[in-house]
Amino acid sequence: NGPLVAAPMRKPRYLILRICSVIVAGLLMGFGMCKAGVTDPGVITGQFRLEDWTMMKAFLSAALTSNAVIAALHASPHKGNVQTPGCTSAYGSGLASAAIGGLILGAGMCVCAACPGTVYSQIGAGYAVAPVTIAGGLCGVLMYAYLLHDRLDKLRLVWQLKRPFL
Repeated sequence: NGPLVAAPMRKPRYLILRICSVIVAGLLMGFGMCKAGVTDPGVITGQFRLEDWTMMKAFLSAALTSNAVIAALHASPHKGNVQTPGCTSAYGSGLASAAIGGLILGAGMCVCAACPGTVYSQIGAGYAVAPVTIAGGLCGVLMYAYLLHDRLDKLRLVWQLKRPFL
């Protein structure tokens, strides 16, 4: 495919604008989650007990809104950096990957009463469990990186799978 060529450097003001827009979007997201009540650990555990549906309603509303915005951007002549649809991961896009990842994520959310999206808002709201949740997530990442990644690759080679394992 030819040699790799570095992308041209953008002007610093565009970089500053992008950084500021990400900060503003993060603040709005955190504010919205706090106002919706989904940062409360009781709401998160209530969702897992099927007693409190606040979290489900908030995230389905967010999914519907983001899908509508992405559809509008795809229909627009000014697409910008809109990603194409599709699901890829380091180990394929199969049902096994989604099921195992969902079970691990769900177990972690149930134990910690937080999810990757709410933990930063919980830090801002002053919940004591949030730093512990972040530390647990980092431990999980390190455990995967140093203990599991190479073993899963070896399994793929042993089974002579044409695509990555799971």
